[in-house]
Amino acid sequence: MAKRKGQSAKRIAQRAKRMAGSRQQAAGGKAQRAQREAHGAKSIAHNAQGDGSGRSALCAMRFRAMRHALCLFLVLVLVASCARPPAQPVRVGGAEVGLASWYGPDFHGRRTSSGEIYDMYQLTAAHRELPLGTLIMVVNLDNGRSVELRVNDRGPFVADRIVDVSYGAARLLGMIGPGVIPVRVTITHLGIGERGEVLGPAARFTVQVGSFISLENARTLERSLADGFAGVEVIRRTVGQDTYFRVWVGDFPGRADAQAVAEKLAGRGLAVLVVERDR
Repeated sequence: MAKRKGQSAKRIAQRAKRMAGSRQQAAGGKAQRAQREAHGAKSIAHNAQGDGSGRSALCAMRFRAMRHALCLFLVLVLVASCARPPAQPVRVGGAEVGLASWYGPDFHGRRTSSGEIYDMYQLTAAHRELPLGTLIMVVNLDNGRSVELRVNDRGPFVADRIVDVSYGAARLLGMIGPGVIPVRVTITHLGIGERGEVLGPAARFTVQVGSFISLENARTLERSLADGFAGVEVIRRTVGQDTYFRVWVGDFPGRADAQAVAEKLAGRGLAVLVVERDR
């Protein structure tokens, strides 16, 4: 009897042990499942975070691209607004209105774009586009004074100005003090070449000592020079709607010959200009 009771107790203990092992295994399985579920949730959260970072980076790239495109557009608009208007066809009578400045001592004796040595006392001008050797009539719109100049240099290199005149021209225009004045520039004679070169043996030169609106003023100057110089004449020219009476002295085969006479005339206090005679 006691033996049977001992065996029953042993079986009960073994059963309890198995049940405890089963419960432990079940608890372990649940823990593993919970651990796997937590790991899966962490992975999902990590992937979601990665997708969010990728979208943020893509949005940032798109924003930078749009900003660069906007900056480029604004630059193009600014350049277009500051650009000079298209150049007009170059022709006798063509005119433009703008600002003029003058240049003198700092450039005196230096070589110009035409190859000539700049003489600040001669009636010359610098223009960005007109053919070298072109004659222009420059009118000071503040006081009405005018002077005819020969383009022998390039400039001005300031965006809002259309012509630079010599010191000698500036004195006649009354612009030494102001420095910069409003002017009208009219082409009166086109240059014989882009670099002022003589285009063949037919080109001849003369010295212009005056250009007047009044014929009587031109005749008075003609008579005052007739005794001392050969070949003094008054030439009538119409430029656009304006008529000018130019006083010319001599007929020379080369610019150097004309320049020698021009220096003598300048010695009398005249504003001289060596020009090509019409062919």
